Amino acid sequence: MQSSSLNENCNDKSNLFFDNISRFLEFSISTKNLLTEKSRHEFEQYNYSYLNNFDKIISKHYCDQTKEITDIIKSKKNLKVLEIGCGCGTESLWFSINGAKVTGIDLRKERLEVASERKGNFEKQFGVKLDIQFIYADLFDFVENNKNEYFDVIYMEQAYHHIEPRNKLIPTLNKLIKEKGHIIISESNALNPLIQIGLLKLRGFKTVKKIIGPDGKERLYGNERVSRKSSLIKAFAKEGFVNMSGRYYRVLPNNIHLRSFTFLENLSSKLLPFIFTHYNLVFKQSK
Repeated sequence: MQSSSLNENCNDKSNLFFDNISRFLEFSISTKNLLTEKSRHEFEQYNYSYLNNFDKIISKHYCDQTKEITDIIKSKKNLKVLEIGCGCGTESLWFSINGAKVTGIDLRKERLEVASERKGNFEKQFGVKLDIQFIYADLFDFVENNKNEYFDVIYMEQAYHHIEPRNKLIPTLNKLIKEKGHIIISESNALNPLIQIGLLKLRGFKTVKKIIGPDGKERLYGNERVSRKSSLIKAFAKEGFVNMSGRYYRVLPNNIHLRSFTFLENLSSKLLPFIFTHYNLVFKQSK
């Protein structure tokens, strides 16, 4: 197969197999043995909950996670996308497969190595070139080092609650987003009492800790400091962002023994927002 650019024909070939992100992750799981032993171990650790239980319920939840950003990317070609906290790269790769120009940053170097290896494997298998780069960087350092870099879309999946100091986060995002650009956030629901109990057991009351950043210096790090959807809407409004949409989804964890309770997924999020485990928010730069 002759190699070519993504924008020319990757959608024509890859989307025959991956009509949604769940199918892409299933493919990635089924071909994980193509990774080096170190990368495969990291990939399995990162995706452990999906390895042995990826049924249609979980597939739907995973598609729900990226619905808004996928819709935006498919509506316009060549969008520049920044994923903050890209992990092993599944979402970033998916955005690139759909024609976006993607930058993924993360503070876990070992995960970025997996993402880069997956990119290389995909390009080799499908004979295409993905327009994507993975960078080992702290968000604030990334902004300082890329002052003339602007993005159409910024995506944060389970990343907002890790970035500290929080009062600097949204102003920093504002420096990166293009005029009328979108910021899309997928987060755990702080209204859910079971989530709060689980996090309390996991980390106690210490919601901020220190870690070593890419430059070897100490950084503040949010220790699963989850937020309510309403809190994020207010915080972004103060920085001039308009809330375009907000949606709760998912009630049950990935447990095959709970499948008889799937009817709970159809309950109203307006009446019972506290039973849902996740929400997505879309903000638009209004200036």
